[in-house]
Amino acid sequence: MDPLLELKNVKKYFPVKTGFFRSSVKTAKVVDGISLKINESKTLGLVGESGCGKSTLAKLILALFEPTNGEIFFNKVRLERI
Repeated sequence: MDPLLELKNVKKYFPVKTGFFRSSVKTAKVVDGISLKINESKTLGLVGESGCGKSTLAKLILALFEPTNGEIFFNKVRLERI
């Protein structure tokens, strides 16, 4: 059975300005290398501590954020094309 939803090595990084004048930019790795497959009629629960990337992962799946790297497929179609 083909998965309804598939994530392949999905990453989402955000720039974070630091320093006295906020002149230095570092990267916050919010989601770093998530891969999973969810088949039709299955349920997934995301559980974790505050700030561990659950909401960001959900927003990536809903295409509210674009991944920094990796691919997300819904019904074998890449999310960028839907």
